[in-house]
Amino acid sequence: SGFRPSLNRCVMCGRPLASDDSRVQIAFSPAEGGAVCRDCLMFSDTVQVGSDVLSWAHWLMMSTFDEIAQREVPRHISFEILHLCQAWVREHVGSKLKSLEFLFTCGLF
Repeated sequence: SGFRPSLNRCVMCGRPLASDDSRVQIAFSPAEGGAVCRDCLMFSDTVQVGSDVLSWAHWLMMSTFDEIAQREVPRHISFEILHLCQAWVREHVGSKLKSLEFLFTCGLF
């Protein structure tokens, strides 16, 4: 249903999407609830995201706060993940996260 985004498998068919190459782009659909493989790509609302961004997002989603505090997420990855969160919330809640808009406009990222 998209409430817990699928980031390492295709949300439609379940095929693994992991890649060690950070240059690989994977389609992400907020409407469908996660990553979409090339075979299942049918929607125009997808955005292309680096596989490294989705890997980090998956790790963050599955980790405890203590685990997250012990690692440093690269700044550009954090920025991309926040944009994914914003798109996902906009799709499922129907509104923008004003706190993220503030972060983007104040120059923290």
